[in-house]
This record gives sequence, C-alpha cells and structure tokens, in this order.
Amino acid sequence: MELLISQDYKDNIENHYELERGKPMPSTNHSQIQTNLVLALAPYRKEFSFFTELEIELLNGRAVPDVCIYPKIAIDWRKDILRRTEAPILAIEILSPRQALDDINSKIDNIYFQDNVKAAWIILPRNQTVLVLTPDGKTRTYTEGVIRDETTGIDISIADIFAV
Repeated sequence: MELLISQDYKDNIENHYELERGKPMPSTNHSQIQTNLVLALAPYRKEFSFFTELEIELLNGRAVPDVCIYPKIAIDWRKDILRRTEAPILAIEILSPRQALDDINSKIDNIYFQDNVKAAWIILPRNQTVLVLTPDGKTRTYTEGVIRDETTGIDISIADIFAV
C-alpha cells in the first residue's frame, strides 16, 4: 500500500529541514556518499571521532557539515551534546542537487576557516570529484586515486567514496 502525501506537506518538510540545518535536503547520491565516507573512515576510529550532520556553533556562525572529524572524543552516553562549540580538524561537505557551490565555499571561508578548521572537502557527486581546500587558499582536485588529507593523515580512495 502506497502512502499518499500531499505536495504541500512534502514542501513543508523540506523547508523545515533546510531552515533548521541551513542547507538543502540531501538526495540518494548524497546519502550514499555520506555512508561511503563513514565506512572508509572506519580504520581511523582509534585516532579520530567522526560525526555526520552534527551542528557546530563556532565564533563566526553555525554550520552542519555532512561529516566532521575531530581528535578522538570520549563519549558519555548519559549526557548528550546537541551542538559542539569546538572546531573540527576537517569538515566535509557534499554538494546537494539544489545547492550552490558558492554557498559551500562561503561557509568554508567565513565559518570553518575563520574558526580554525584545518581543511575542508567539497564532494561533487555528479562529477565524481573531491576538492580539498585549506585556509591558505589552496585547492587540490581529485577525480581518481587516493586523497591524502595532510591535516589528519587520512587516506581515502576516490573509488571508495563513489562506490555503489
């Protein structure tokens, strides 16, 4: 049995999501890449903590990176933290179908890099490309091979990011 949902209701959900997180609703490709990233990062769990869709509130603004990486953080299951106030080492953004690349670049320049994030990745699903940005204004572009993140020492294969 198929559940019928009105277009107004769907639009309301999308608008709420987008307002709450400050970014467009993700898609199937976006979700697959986010899952692939977490799986590819698993070998580094002893050194780092990885979070998906975690809101961070830094001095220059709030953001919700698709994946963010911190030095290993002890988790207290009895006391949850809704919003982290310390900058991650690395923030990863996956371009959503209705998202402008300039919006992501602006978030990286004006929030992440202003608040001491050491590197940021932008993943472009349609082009199967990863841009690695650093605060000094340099950008490296990967379409194949292995991404070596200089700030963390993490190596991830492009093939693993775009695996199906």
